[in-house]
Amino acid sequence: MKTFHPSQPEPTRLDIVLATFLAVSRSQAQKRIAQGDIRINGTPASSAHVLVSSSDTIEVTEAPLPSAEPLPLPPLTILYEDANIVTGK
Repeated sequence: MKTFHPSQPEPTRLDIVLATFLAVSRSQAQKRIAQGDIRINGTPASSAHVLVSSSDTIEVTEAPLPSAEPLPLPPLTILYEDANIVTGK
């Protein structure tokens, strides 16, 4: 979990603050808020339009990484091969 305080000098919408902090788009920040990954002062964020200020503590739950399954390799036809090079099609 990441915790931070907004650095904007005046109250700013939560999705804008998150987009800046997480280096994501505002729509991605809004999805994280809707998924319940964001808390403001210990309370789940209710909306992307909530105004936050530098006195607020924002907690971001780490998003789980998608499972990475290896992609199947396409069939390879070897056209030429020697000790130093392989040419495929």
